[in-house]
This record gives sequence, C-alpha cells and structure tokens, in this order.
Amino acid sequence: MVDKPDYTLEGCNPDWPAVVSTTYTDNCDASGSIDGVAGDVQTSQDGCTQFRDYTFNKTDSCLNNAAPQVTRVSRHYDVTAPVIVDKPDYTLEGCNPDWPAVVSTTYTDNCDASGIIDGVAGDVQTSQDGCTQYRDYTFNKTDSCLNNAAPQVTRVSRHYDVTAPVIVDKPDYTLEGCNPDWPAVVSTTYTDNCDASGSIDGVAGDVQTSQDGCTQYRDYTFNKTDSCLNNAAPQVTRVSRHYDVTAPVIVDKPDYTLEGCNPDWPAVVSTTYTDNCDASGSIDGVAGDVQTSQDGCTQYRDYTFNKTDSCLNNAAPQVTRVSRHYDVTAPVIVDKPDYTLEGCNPDWPAVVSTTYTDNCDASGSIDGVAGDVQTSQDGCTQFRDYTFNKTDSCLNNAAPQVTRVSRHYDVTAPVIVDKPDYTLEGCNPDWPAVVSTTYTDNCDASGSIDGVAGDVQTSQDGCTQFRDYTFNKTDSCLNNAAPQVTRVSRHYDVTAPVIVDKPDYTLEGCNPDWPAVVSTTYTDNCDASGSIDGVAGDVQTSQDGCTQYRDYTFNKTDSCLNNAAPQVTRVSRHYDVTAPVIVDKPDYTLEGCNPDWPAVVSTTYTDNCDASGSIDGVAGDVQTSQDGCTQFRDYTFNKTDSCLNNAAPQVTRVSRHWDKTAPIIACPSNVDTTNCEPLPPFVIPTATDNCEGNVTVVAVRSDDQPLNAPFPVGQVITVTYTATDACNNNASCSFTVLVRDCVRGHIYPTQTTCCNYNTGTASQLQQVCTKVVAKSKLVTNAIPGVFFYYSYVTAPAANFTLEVRQTNDGDLNKLFTVQNVQNIRFFTKDCDNNIPFVASTFGSGTQARYVISGAIPGVTYIVSVKYDVKALRDAVYSGADLVSTYTFASYTKVGAGQFVLADGTTGTIDAVSGCKDDTPLPGDCQLPSTQHPVAETSDTPSVFDPAAFTVFPVPFKDVINIRYQFDYKTNVTIQIFDIRGSLLQTVDDNNAYLDKEVSITPRFNMGEGQLFFVKIITNKGVSTQKIVSQN
Repeated sequence: MVDKPDYTLEGCNPDWPAVVSTTYTDNCDASGSIDGVAGDVQTSQDGCTQFRDYTFNKTDSCLNNAAPQVTRVSRHYDVTAPVIVDKPDYTLEGCNPDWPAVVSTTYTDNCDASGIIDGVAGDVQTSQDGCTQYRDYTFNKTDSCLNNAAPQVTRVSRHYDVTAPVIVDKPDYTLEGCNPDWPAVVSTTYTDNCDASGSIDGVAGDVQTSQDGCTQYRDYTFNKTDSCLNNAAPQVTRVSRHYDVTAPVIVDKPDYTLEGCNPDWPAVVSTTYTDNCDASGSIDGVAGDVQTSQDGCTQYRDYTFNKTDSCLNNAAPQVTRVSRHYDVTAPVIVDKPDYTLEGCNPDWPAVVSTTYTDNCDASGSIDGVAGDVQTSQDGCTQFRDYTFNKTDSCLNNAAPQVTRVSRHYDVTAPVIVDKPDYTLEGCNPDWPAVVSTTYTDNCDASGSIDGVAGDVQTSQDGCTQFRDYTFNKTDSCLNNAAPQVTRVSRHYDVTAPVIVDKPDYTLEGCNPDWPAVVSTTYTDNCDASGSIDGVAGDVQTSQDGCTQYRDYTFNKTDSCLNNAAPQVTRVSRHYDVTAPVIVDKPDYTLEGCNPDWPAVVSTTYTDNCDASGSIDGVAGDVQTSQDGCTQFRDYTFNKTDSCLNNAAPQVTRVSRHWDKTAPIIACPSNVDTTNCEPLPPFVIPTATDNCEGNVTVVAVRSDDQPLNAPFPVGQVITVTYTATDACNNNASCSFTVLVRDCVRGHIYPTQTTCCNYNTGTASQLQQVCTKVVAKSKLVTNAIPGVFFYYSYVTAPAANFTLEVRQTNDGDLNKLFTVQNVQNIRFFTKDCDNNIPFVASTFGSGTQARYVISGAIPGVTYIVSVKYDVKALRDAVYSGADLVSTYTFASYTKVGAGQFVLADGTTGTIDAVSGCKDDTPLPGDCQLPSTQHPVAETSDTPSVFDPAAFTVFPVPFKDVINIRYQFDYKTNVTIQIFDIRGSLLQTVDDNNAYLDKEVSITPRFNMGEGQLFFVKIITNKGVSTQKIVSQN
C-alpha cells in the first residue's frame, strides 16, 4: 500500500474528512484505491490539537495481507472562550472626584497567549437620591478561533453632592411661667440630600430686657455645613420670658375693739395693696383662731393679710387685731349637801343658807326657799327641799341647787311571822341548834330572830319526841311585837330489823338464765315487816368450766339506818357456751389438668365438755374463675355440741386447673411481592390463650422449608402457624406468600401506570423515533409524544433527597424535558401516593428532584417521571448513524452527604432517525389485594398537609390512644398496618372533632419492639404515623 503522509486540516475546528484514501498495488491482482478506517478522536494534553488515525488494510485474492498503513489527520481544536479576570467594582475616594482615564484587567486563554485589556467606559449614571454616580467599564475578548469570552463589567462609583443642607426654621416662643430658666439647649432639625438628617443646637445670644422690666428675650442662631462643605442658610429663633422679682406692698389696717357684750366677729376685714407689674387691689384678712384673756372676760382675733403676685413674689404680711368683751359663764352656787336631823321626830330648821361664785362678778351668800313637807312611802321618813337661785350682771343664770333636810318618823310596833310546827327529817336527828323566824317593822328593817328552846317531850310508843321554841321582838322606837311559839318533832328508833334465812339451790337444764329475783322476808320494831331481794354476786365458774354459781346477799336497813344481820343464798347451774372447734383443713389443688373431684373430704373436731370426733365436709357447687381457667369446690364442715353450741364452720376449697379452650392465633395477610428486594423475615406471632401458661407456636410451610428460607419465585406457598397450650388444646391459622419475578425495565410508553409497572403488565418502550432533515441532521419531530421512567428505589432514611438524572452520548444536542412537576410521582409498593415530598425540576427542566419526608428506611418505593418527547425538536445529530442513546438513573442523598447511584435504577432508550415505534400500549391493571399504608405526592413544589393527629403511648402495650388535632367535624377511618403494609385492623368513627380521643384495643398479634403504622383518613386529608409495641 502507498503510505499516505500525515496532514493537518486547515482552519479552526474543521470537520473530519468523510473519507481518507490511498492506493495499493499487487503483484498478481489489479492495483486500486482503498479507504482508511477512522479511529477514535484523540486530543492533545493542552486540548488545542485533535488527531484521528485512519488505518489502511488490504488482503489480496490469495489472502495475502498487506502491511497496514496509518495516516494521522490533525486539526487545530479550540472551542473554549477566553476568560476575562473579573475586576471588582470600586468607589473613588473623596467628594465629586474625576472619573479614571483608563480601567484595565487581564485575560487568559486555553490556546492563545494571556494579556491585558481596557474597559470601554459607559455613560455616567446617577442614583435615585442623586448622591452617587457610577460608570460601567465593559471588557470583551475574542480569541483567534473567534470564541467570545463572557463579558465582564466593572462599576466605578463616586460620591456626588453639590447641594447645601436645609435647616428647619424653629418658630419663636415664650417660656411658660414666671422667671423661668433659659433653656440649656434650643434645637431644630436639618435635612441634606446626601448626608443623614439630624438635629442641631442653636448658639445663645445675650439676654435683652423690656422697658418696663417685666419681659426678657434671647436669640438662638442655627448653622450647618454638610460633609461636602455645602453651607445651609442660617436660622434664628427668639426665646422670651416673663420677668418679675419685686413683691407687692400691703397697706397696714389699725387694731380696734367691737362694741357691746359678746358681739359677733366681723365677717370681713379688708385693706388694699400695690404691685410693680400686676394691678393694685383690695384683699381680705384671714381670720386667726379666737384668743381669750387669762381671766376669760376678753377675746381677740388677728386678721392676717398676705399677697403673692403672678410671679410668686410674696408681700410683707400685715396683721389687724379685733377685740370684744366676752362673758357666757353663769354663776356657780355651792351645793349644800342633803342632811338628816338627829333623833326621832325632831322640829324643821328656821333657815338653810349656801354661797355662790362668778367668773366676772363678785361672790356672795344666798338663803334657800323651803318647800312642802313630804313623807316617804313607808311612812318612816319625812323631808323638806330648800331651793337656791342666782343671775349675774350679764344675765347668765346659775344652775339651781336644792338641799333636802330629812327626819326619822315611827310610832308602829314590829310584827313577828308565825313559824308553823314541823317534824325533823330522818331518824333520830339532832335537835336544831337554832329555830328562827322573821319579823317586819314599818320603819326598822325586817329581820330574823331565834326562838328560845323548851324541854324535850316523848310519845307513849317511844317512837316520837318534840320541843317548843318561843319568839319575842322590840323595835328601835321601843314598840313591842306580840310573842309566837313553834313546836319541833322528830322520829326516834335505834333497834335493827331481822332477815329470814333462804336455803341454797341449783337451777334446772343447761345454761339456764340466772333468776331475775331471789327474795326472802324481814321484821322491824318501828317499821312495817316486808320482802327483800338478794343482790346477785359475780358469776363463779368451776375449774372444768362446766358449772357456775352465784351468791345472792340479803341486807336490810330500817328507816332509821339500823342494819339487820346479812343472809346469803347460793344458786348453781350447769354451764357450757363454748362451741366445738373444727380443725381447719387447708385448701388444696388437685393435680393435673381437669381431674375428678374427691368423693369425701374429712377433718376432726374437739369440745370443752363433750368428747372429740371426726366429720365429713358437705360439697358445694362447682365455681369457675373469671378467666375460666380454674374451678373450685368448697367443702363445708359444721358441728353442734350437747348444749347446742355451734362450732364456727370451716371451709376447705379444693381447686383444679380447668382448660378446654384452644389458644387464639392470628396470621398476617397474604403476601404478594417481588424479588426486587429481600423479603423481610417473618416473626412467629405470639398466641394468646384463655389461661396462663406456656403456649408454643410452630410454623410449617407447604414446601417443607424452614420459615425464613428463600421463597420460590412464582409459586404460592402456604404458611401455617399452630399454637398449643399447656393442656394440649391447639389452634391454627394460615397465610400465603407469592414472590413474583422482579420487573427491572425503566422506560415505558404513554398510559403506563404504577400498577402496570408493579405487576409487569406493560411492555418497555422500544425506541424514540425522530424525523430528520437529511442535510442538516435537524430533528423536526419525535414520537411517541411522551414516555415514562419507572424504577424501584429503597429508602436510605426517613428523610432524603432523590434525583432522576438524564444524560446522553452527545450525538443529539438536546435532552428530553420533564412534562410538568405534577408528573413527578412517588408511590408505595401498592401504588398509593401519600408519602409527603416536594417535587421540582432543574437543568432547564430536564432533571427531576424529590425532597422526601416520612419514608420508612429500608422499604422499597416506586419512582415515576413523565418526559416530553417533543423536546427533541430542533436538536441536531452529530453522528453519521443518526442514533443517540439516553441514559436515566436515580441518585439518593441523605442530609449533607453525597448523591449515590441507587442500585438497579439505570435504564436507556435510543433516539433513532426514521424508525417506527410498535410498542403496545398497556391495558387495564388491578393490584393484588395486599394493602399498605397510603402516601401522597404533591402536584406542585409543596408539602402534603395531613389530617393532624397524635398517637400514644409510645411504645404501646394493651391500648392505642388517638387524639384528633384537626379543627373540623368529619367521619374518620382509622387503619393499622404492619411493617410489610398488611392491613391489620380498621376502626370507623362517625363523629370526629378537635381534641377527641379514641382508644383502640389491638386485635392483632404483636412481638416486642414491633413497628406499626397508624393511618387517619378524614373528609379533607390523610395522615400516617409510626408507633412501636412495648418491649
């Protein structure tokens, strides 16, 4: 073969030659021309040169191979634009500086040399407030291959201000009050177009005074210069004040005395005043307290005049004293005490006199005027009142005084009260030491007098004695009363009674009652004979406790307390009140499960008086415990002795374990899944039993494999759980497991649903077909209109980010776009879409992003994105085969970590020019009956808002409590799922409202620390929460 020399294509980035040819010669065959096979494009280390080796091979008709020849075709390759170094914006120093003549920066280029360029100055721009100006300097650069650098712009700014500040004119004002202090500061505000507004203080001028001396003023001047030395127009504010420091002068009014006796004080006492600034006038004195002279006959009052002008200057006070003669005190008559004349019935006095005093007049003596003679009601006293009166020179009347003179008057004798005869109480009482009675007298006081005792006299039977007491009285006026006599008698007896003796005896029968009364008779010398009852003594008991006796004692004292000699009668009885004692036989439990009851249950008894023995218990009804697991029968023992004493019954309880009820075991729902991810291991459930005790649960698979051995694909396997309790009662339940082959395709035609993908009832899209303009390779149309990307993704965490990324091989210069954010979907394996997430696009709408919250780590979900095929319009093929391969894959990231390619999520589709798409559309689909917790995706970049609720306690054991947190009334469906998504229990609530609590007793089996899901469905939303069973 003729070696074709290497060569370089002309220009920048020229196209590679469609054909590179050379010639060959052969000794036997004809010579000819051959085309080289183009190798891969290679790029130099600096990226500015590319080359491609074209290899020539030739085999003649006899299969002789020519030595290969290689021609290298090179081209200058530069598609990278220069990079202009960004020169930071900056501000010129100072105020109103000149613009710079030149602003420069540097640039670099991957293939050309680096250098310096000057920016092109733009127009001067002024900020809205007019205080800043700036000018943009724009930098551009094009390299030798006409690659244009991204323009850079540097903004140069300057501070610009030629406007003076404006001071706000503060109006003149007058200070309040009199002689106020000048203000320490008088301030106003100013504004400036560029600097900040602010406050400034005026400079105080000298104080000026008015001609009348009552007004002063001071001018405060304001100036301001801004930061650019622009001076504001000055402003002046005048501050005035009222000025007065001279006090008024009050005219002095002379003191004077009022006429007459006790005249009224004047209502007003007035004088006048003058002032330097205020008007003159008249003022009234303020009356002081009334003062009285030492002798009390003269009073005076000071009227004080004060004046304060409007500036609070106080005039020197003036005082005028007004006096008057004053006497309102009556004379005082000395009270002469009442007195009684001496003796009995004396004569009345001829004159009775006393003295008087007066505060202002002279003192003296006066005689009383005698009144009529008066006699007391008892007739024993007579009196006469002498009255004294006096009036002074000021007609003040003294209080009258009266002196009473009395005398004793009595001519009537006393009267002695007759005391009736009486008998002393009791027997043989002592004679009274004194026997008294009372007397009355018309004048003397009444009183008591003692009788004089006579001799003691005795009756004929010797049982009565008497004595006479005589009374006499003379009053203080020697009048004698008539004498009185009282007889005193007494009962007299010193001989004791005699009691008849009653013999001892024994009562009949067993434990008879003691006699209510045991009686005998007695006789007495003075009192009547009669019957008496014995006093029962304490009950005494024999040593063996079976005999008791009681002594009844008879005593008699006559009415004179003479005591008879006592008599005693003993009464006995047979006594037994002690019941037999039954020996308590302990309760016991029969051995084994459901044993027969015993035919006889016996025990023994003892008795204090009768003989001991053995007795059989009476069997009661069979009783069953509340849980139904224990039965018992009470055997009751009773015994009565010969005295009918009943022993305390004894009961022996015989129990037996009773259980003929099988355990309760519940299986999970049937499992229908794929082998896309490992099947979670099955946990043998805990069975419940009506009785305590160990319940064993055994799992058996229909394929005779261990419970968690791999399940065959496509075969329905039945798993049976059998629970056996301690009494060999057993129960069973079953469920099926179907593992389908995993569907791993990813690109599907329009109308493909999650159900189609999950059940394998959709065909993968064969290819995207494009229509191309042959010469330009421009795509004018593409079919089908849309397609779906589907994939299984295992959640790496509860909250994570997922991106579905799209790339191609570069043979087409456009990517497919996501049709809209509503078609970025996220499903559970049951194709429910209630997992909260935020969906969005990036990369000009070609890439899809999910921000997912509330997923279950380790659980597999389904990702779906719908793409618009028409996005390829106006794309251009670069390869000769007019085929471009697109790759789709899912990447996950947790927190701030890196995105990681999710296993098994990569799928490809070719965009082929001129092909025909024959992919069949999917038909109707129905998911298997297994149910899972539902999740939902949003159609826009927003988070799903669930029907709020709280679930407690966490962990739970016997009950699950739910409290609603939505603020509307609704019907609610509560569903509980296990970790595989199997529906375990459903509760309906037709009256749900805010803060209502619902308690649910689980009707499913649960192990320790097992995860479950609680789902709430209301009329307005759905929400799901996790909960764990108690360890």
